[in-house]
Amino acid sequence: MNLQFYLEKLKESDEFRNFCKSNPDCFLTSGFFVIDKISDDNKQHFDFSTKEDKVFSFLVDDGCKISEKDNFSKETFEKINSKIDIDFSGIEELIRKRMGEENIQNTLQKIILSLQCINRQHFLVGTAFISGMGMINLNIDLEKMEIAVFEKKSFFDILRVKKKEKD
Repeated sequence: MNLQFYLEKLKESDEFRNFCKSNPDCFLTSGFFVIDKISDDNKQHFDFSTKEDKVFSFLVDDGCKISEKDNFSKETFEKINSKIDIDFSGIEELIRKRMGEENIQNTLQKIILSLQCINRQHFLVGTAFISGMGMINLNIDLEKMEIAVFEKKSFFDILRVKKKEKD
């Protein structure tokens, strides 16, 4: 699947259409995606900001569910280019390729990605969970379609950091 498929599904929903009528100046500020390779529990969320800097999240599923989110940041959000397209199978392949280059033999289990725009650059920031209780922190530059940050960690690395913080 790709990003445009999910955006079209969102735009076809009555919930989103009603929201846009009430908020004609709303714009896409982020996306959140879960690609579940084990239980096929994939999720797609889109966040829209209004001129009052309120944030509304849409869960795109069989239907479309809306919820207002707390805006903890005082920063204004950057608009995501709605024409941008992401092929999620291509992103998965990009991650697998890098895993091979890094000689990581583990299996991808779940990929969690956040679509963000920072200084007019579009990124996917996320975490890939892999077998053996491992994880990979990712930052993918969508303009270059390359992985800018790739850092493998294990669950035990995180526990060690937490223990050091307590000491």
